[in-house]
Amino acid sequence: MARYLFLILVLTGNLFSKVYEDLDRGALQNVTSLELRINGAVGSGKVFYSKFDLNTAKDAFRSFMRGKGFSETGDCGNIASYQNGEMKIKAIFSPGEKGTAIIALETKGEEKRTEDGDVPGADLVDIPRPKNSKRELCLERLSGKERSTTIIYEIKESPSSCANYYQNLMENYGWSSILSEKSKEGTLLAFEATNKWCNIFIGNERVIMSHYSR
Repeated sequence: MARYLFLILVLTGNLFSKVYEDLDRGALQNVTSLELRINGAVGSGKVFYSKFDLNTAKDAFRSFMRGKGFSETGDCGNIASYQNGEMKIKAIFSPGEKGTAIIALETKGEEKRTEDGDVPGADLVDIPRPKNSKRELCLERLSGKERSTTIIYEIKESPSSCANYYQNLMENYGWSSILSEKSKEGTLLAFEATNKWCNIFIGNERVIMSHYSR
């Protein structure tokens, strides 16, 4: 079930088995690098680990980035932005039972949103986007043997309504349900089809949708 837990698991495999165990709250470990397409532009990302909960990990990463000369320019839930001159970093935080995984993405230029408020990128062709949503992030993994795409949407409807929407709809797109699990963070739905699977994590105000194929 670990492969379906959160955004970072889909991108890099079972990461939480390697959560960093240093007691220093400011300590982070860079484990791996990824080649990615971020909001339509090719870039790179680095994965870090912290043994602490989401809020503590965010504080530690903020201090870590300040030490490298970056200032925080934005924070919306599980995504924070940093800048040092022309260099921009977008950090995505994915909490789990053993700690928090963080993927830091280097971005270039200004992201010009569409008239509907979406960031650049594209939606998945075989999974409908949430109703009345805005696309906040479109992340495609370019390295490795398997393809993966993760999209984060901002939603206005209730998490329960959004979960019902996908539970009732996915079969029409050729998907079979393999997991439905609720936690205090939200609802996790997982589906599979021939040579591909996906997970849809539905929380307050956001949906993290990941698609994985061979």
